[in-house]
Amino acid sequence: MSNQQTVTTASPASWIDRPMILPAILALYLIVRLVYAASLELVPDEAIYWSWSRHLALGYFDHPPMIAYLMRLGTMALGPNELGVRLAAAALATGTAFVTILIARSVLKSTWLIGWVTFVWLTSPLLAGIGTLFTPDTPSLFFSAAALYVAIRIAVMSDADPSLAVSARAARPWIIFGVFAGLGLLSKYTAALLPTSVALAMLLAPAGRAHYRKPWIYLGGIISLLVFSPVIYWNYKHGWASFAYQFHHGTVGEMPQAGPTSAAGTVMRVGKDLSNYLGGQLAIYTPILFVIAILVQIRCWRRYSQLDLVDRLLLWTGSLPFVFFGLMFIKSHRGEANWPAFAYIPLSILTARWLAKKFDGPRRNWAIGGARLAAGMWIGLHVLIWPAVTEKIVGIAASRHKHVPHAITDLVGWREYGRAVALKWPGPEIYYPVANRAQDAAEASFYMPRQPEVWCDGIGYRPTAFDYFDAQPDFTKIRGVMWIGTSVANVKLFSEKYGYVEDSISSLYFPSLGNDRTYRIDFLERPPEVKH
Repeated sequence: MSNQQTVTTASPASWIDRPMILPAILALYLIVRLVYAASLELVPDEAIYWSWSRHLALGYFDHPPMIAYLMRLGTMALGPNELGVRLAAAALATGTAFVTILIARSVLKSTWLIGWVTFVWLTSPLLAGIGTLFTPDTPSLFFSAAALYVAIRIAVMSDADPSLAVSARAARPWIIFGVFAGLGLLSKYTAALLPTSVALAMLLAPAGRAHYRKPWIYLGGIISLLVFSPVIYWNYKHGWASFAYQFHHGTVGEMPQAGPTSAAGTVMRVGKDLSNYLGGQLAIYTPILFVIAILVQIRCWRRYSQLDLVDRLLLWTGSLPFVFFGLMFIKSHRGEANWPAFAYIPLSILTARWLAKKFDGPRRNWAIGGARLAAGMWIGLHVLIWPAVTEKIVGIAASRHKHVPHAITDLVGWREYGRAVALKWPGPEIYYPVANRAQDAAEASFYMPRQPEVWCDGIGYRPTAFDYFDAQPDFTKIRGVMWIGTSVANVKLFSEKYGYVEDSISSLYFPSLGNDRTYRIDFLERPPEVKH
């Protein structure tokens, strides 16, 4: 493909160029995101990240610190409530849509196709999910999209004027690219795939290789590392704990195989993992658009030598994350469907450039059909996650003892949980509240009145970010603990470690949490010292 666009059909999407129409649509999109941000209970991961925001640091065990900083800013502005926690998520999702539209305007000549890309992303279930539930993917997606926009601008200018690469005009965009790439790394480690893809695309194109003969592209890389350097320093001070955990988390399964596996078993396992991975992608990007994106990638790789720098850049930045996370899914036998989310920004633009070559007949019909299906799934998602609807679904399933995916049960029940824990708690002067799992500690802390600190001691489980917070409670000196957990064995381990004895036991039953979850509440006390 080249920069030449062949769409000549009268554009039904000319609304995209009307003054104030696009700002109005983006404002409406932001309002929808804010309404949902204020209405949904925090899911466990969000509550954990909120607990980080109360212990600001240069890094955390699970992820880089960007999400904690953004949550802290949101709660400072609007208070420690759901809207305050998710304020930045709503803004960044809207910003991601806007940046994607800017990329489309940079490389597409057809108003119709710019409007198509706009419609696809404003009705994207993927972007809606990332903009509703605040996870590290939200800032990572935005900053990576911004970095891609700068790289695309460099590629457009390089294709039009090859002398740009060896001129000082290239310095500023590469510096800006380095800043955005570094901010992406401060959000999520896998944001490194974006600068890696850009570097490979530049290296494997004549117009791109010219940039390697001047210092600006290297300067961009240095700046991105400088922006990321606080996380490197935190890992250095903490035994490289976060880097090691994420490498293990992404590449090694939770449950190792019991013994050697036959060749047939290996093939079946790979097939199952691959089908699970692809099934997740079909769901988040929607089936028709996903299939079109795969076909476009195959076509472009087969004609790679004929592509200009812009198309190569879009192809690499779209393909590398998709392939990388697919391989990690197969290797570790698990993963989240949203992990390769960024890939679909360049792939949507690449798809539009492919459509421009012959935008009539089947291509046009499939493009319109894919956009319509995405819009339908977007509406369905918003109906499903509205609290009254989710609570009804979970309630019916619980009454019939039916399993419900945790993605649904995680949306409801936490306010009830926080109130119930508060009713069991005699107060901080008697018992210090501690949960065995980070999500239980964070949800209790957020939804208990006055939001007291609820610590997590993950004894019996894997380490958590609580283990690396600077301010650690000294349980050897705390007289009493209210333990919140589900494992009898783990509370015994905790008691033995710190010298507590069990004073009394209570329980909390929640049919809406994790499919009939019962919490064990243990009140632990330090035995009185024996006087000699």
